[in-house]
Amino acid sequence: MTLEGPQRGRWGWSGGAGTDFFVDPDGTLGVLLFQVVLGPRVTPLLEDFARLSPAA
Repeated sequence: MTLEGPQRGRWGWSGGAGTDFFVDPDGTLGVLLFQVVLGPRVTPLLEDFARLSPAA
């Protein structure tokens, strides 16, 4: 669970086999599925996904 910042209260999962999801306290749900192994090419995508917020 994220305790600070614009995504405070968000919880989720980032799996090594190409899955990532989050749920915000307001009910916003994000799901990301991809078919590549985690590594340097995927890290920027995951960072961008983690920064998503309902205000975006």
